[in-house]
Amino acid sequence: MGRRRVSHAYQTLDAEAYRDLALGNVQLPEQSGAELATVESNPKASGACARCHGDKAQLPLSNLVPVLHGQPADYLLASLKAYAEGKRRSGIMQPLAADLRAGDMRGIAEFYAGLAAPQEQKQANSPDAASVERGRRLAVEGLPNAGVPPCVTCHNGAGSYPHLGGQHAAYMAQQLRLRKAGAGPSTESAAIMAPIAQRLSNEDIDAVSNYFGSQ
Repeated sequence: MGRRRVSHAYQTLDAEAYRDLALGNVQLPEQSGAELATVESNPKASGACARCHGDKAQLPLSNLVPVLHGQPADYLLASLKAYAEGKRRSGIMQPLAADLRAGDMRGIAEFYAGLAAPQEQKQANSPDAASVERGRRLAVEGLPNAGVPPCVTCHNGAGSYPHLGGQHAAYMAQQLRLRKAGAGPSTESAAIMAPIAQRLSNEDIDAVSNYFGSQ
């Protein structure tokens, strides 16, 4: 009887209860979003978000890592939850997000949402003007004949959709190609984007990525 009760208790423990059990009911001090994102010694930061995503003085060093500065907090929070739940796949992000409490996620999201991108950092390679103009038309007008709406209809810097202005062009192009190939996240917003990406040519993808990246 005792063995069955113990087994049942373990089966019904949620993540919070397992954490308390593992820590022996040790109460860890609350950390601000800035501390979670930038303090290397914090085990929950696991190397710190800023190491890949930058901080108030630095953008991501790799153009394949997204710029989080100034993104809507709701979008960043939804992304962290999606990583934690496995709806967005990443060998790096998934285990880190899964170890964060809800308050930690909100703190990190609000920290990056409140950051302005350092203005002195520019793209290493400027795209040609024709590509940027083609991307501008696609972003503002869409491709009506192909059933592609204007990007700015949703990506206007508010709500749960990412702000694209100033994002790394290489990162955006990579994400669009993943969705075009049907290998993107399994979130609601990804389900909206997948058929749109599939209607874009590779030249369209490069152009619209160059346009937003050049802002």
